[in-house]
Amino acid sequence: ESYLVPYVDSVEWIVPGRPLLYATSRPCGTGAVPMVVTTHEGRPTKLEPNTDHPDSAGTDAITQASVLDLYSPARSQKVIKGGKTATKGELKEALAGWDLSKTALVFGEDDSPTRNRLAKALYLKGATLISYEPLVAKPLNKGTADVVDFSKAKRILSLDCDFLGTETIGNSREFSKRRQGGNANYDQKGDIDPDKMNRLYQVETQFSLTGGMADHRLRVAPSRVALIAGEIARSFGIKVGEMPSDEVKASFFPEGSVDDFNLWIGACTADLELAGSGALVLAGSRQTKEVRQIAAAINAKLKSAAIKSVKTDLGQYGSLADLTERLESGAVKNVVLLTPADPVFDADGFASALAKAETTIHWGLRNNATAWAGDWHVPAAHYLESWGDWARPE
Repeated sequence: ESYLVPYVDSVEWIVPGRPLLYATSRPCGTGAVPMVVTTHEGRPTKLEPNTDHPDSAGTDAITQASVLDLYSPARSQKVIKGGKTATKGELKEALAGWDLSKTALVFGEDDSPTRNRLAKALYLKGATLISYEPLVAKPLNKGTADVVDFSKAKRILSLDCDFLGTETIGNSREFSKRRQGGNANYDQKGDIDPDKMNRLYQVETQFSLTGGMADHRLRVAPSRVALIAGEIARSFGIKVGEMPSDEVKASFFPEGSVDDFNLWIGACTADLELAGSGALVLAGSRQTKEVRQIAAAINAKLKSAAIKSVKTDLGQYGSLADLTERLESGAVKNVVLLTPADPVFDADGFASALAKAETTIHWGLRNNATAWAGDWHVPAAHYLESWGDWARPE
């Protein structure tokens, strides 16, 4: 039998039936999402944006849904070795004889000062540091990050970048303020001034929140985003690949008109050139390195004041390609996977490389493909039930 009994000593701040709010943040590949969490008897029940935080830009669907992971019955609950339940003591014994010089640790793309400090200490003892998340693009220059300020952007060209939806680049509140065209309350004469409004050109492969907000939207196949980027870059005198034929240009529009294509490219180019330092070009994380290089080249050509590159502490981490190479050569024998991603499932060819490791440990919320491919699986704590720190580049 079991009995329900009241607290002998009351828990501080907790009153049954009354919510208690905490300020926290959700880690993600582009930094952190400031939030206020509503709890009942110590259990998180609702997430809201922390509007008092200077970095607050609301919450997206992924953030709102993340509280459900905390209570998911599919969450991993036991240490597993070779498909069978094991103990933490057995895990400690297995770790005792490891050579750090032959060990790789794979983290996510989030930026945690404490984790970076601890990882550096392991690196100095010979460990290999890797970061990987499939939907977060590596920066063009290692150890840097692009900081976007939409308050300085008059004209924006987005190359398949859903910055108002799935890709949190910059503060969307600043984008919305520039969208209002003057006084936010619309209570002054003449406060809706078109010259004060920003203008958005969106080139995308599928409909998005950002595309829904765009003044001019061009739907293209994923393989053709680079062609649009190249045409606009060529208009600014930037050397890129071969110029597309008239037949290819005409295929972008239902009527098959080359004039429509040239008009769209010409209007976008003229608008960006007129904005000068107030112009901004963004490339989505799904795009190739070449497209992101073109975007950076146009921003540099126009001397954009809305984007700048800053140094981060993430330069010490290598890529999954680096890890694959070290596994193939035998330089790495042990792998600890701490990333929220599932590289065995979503990284082409990585499963065969990982199989060459002598020992693999997976740390995560679920028993996914990477967990079953490894020797060990260790259940992770949800971010709402653990302590940590995260940073966003400034």
